[in-house]
Amino acid sequence: INLIDQVFYFEDDIDPVLMREKMYAAMLDALNDPYSIYYTEEEWEAETQDSSGTYYGIGSYVTIDENTQYPMLSGVFDGSPASKAGLRDGDIIYEVNGENVGGYTLTEVVSLIRGPENTDVTLTVIRDGDTNITITVTRGKVNTISVEYDIKRDNIGYIQIKEFTEVAEDQFKDALDAVKAENVDGI
Repeated sequence: INLIDQVFYFEDDIDPVLMREKMYAAMLDALNDPYSIYYTEEEWEAETQDSSGTYYGIGSYVTIDENTQYPMLSGVFDGSPASKAGLRDGDIIYEVNGENVGGYTLTEVVSLIRGPENTDVTLTVIRDGDTNITITVTRGKVNTISVEYDIKRDNIGYIQIKEFTEVAEDQFKDALDAVKAENVDGI
C-alpha cells in the first residue's frame, strides 16, 4: 500500500478502506472454500441479524441456483409476506427493484431484499419458464423457522434443524415435545 501511495498517479482517488476490504475478500476467495467468507462491517451486521431468528424482510430462504447462477427462493415460510404476495419455492429471482441480480453473491441479494418494516420490494421472477412475473412484497417482521418436525410412516418422529439460530434451541425443544406427545415409536 505504501508503494501505491507513493507512485500511483491518481492517489487522491485511493480509498484505503475499500482496498483492504477487497484484498481480504480476494485472499479468502482464493481458498476455494465456500465456508470462508470475508464480511464488511455492514455485511457482518446483516449476518448476525440472520442468526438472531428475527429480521425484517419477505420470509423466505434464498440460494443461488447452480444452473442459472441467479438467486432462487428455496423455501417460502407459511404466512410470510412472500407467501401472501404469491411467491413460491423455486422462483428464480431475476431482478430486485428493477436491478438485474445475475452474478450477485447471496449476501448482496439478501441485502437488497431485506429492509425496513412496511416498505416494499419488487421482485421479477422466472417461474416454470415464464419470465417477467413481477411481484411487489411489503416487508414485515419474520421469525425464522429453524426447526421443523413431522411424523413419518412406521410412527417415527422426524426433527430437522434447518439452521442454527438463537431460537433454534427453543424450537427444537418444542418440536421434541410435540413429537413425544404423538407417542411415536422412535425419533
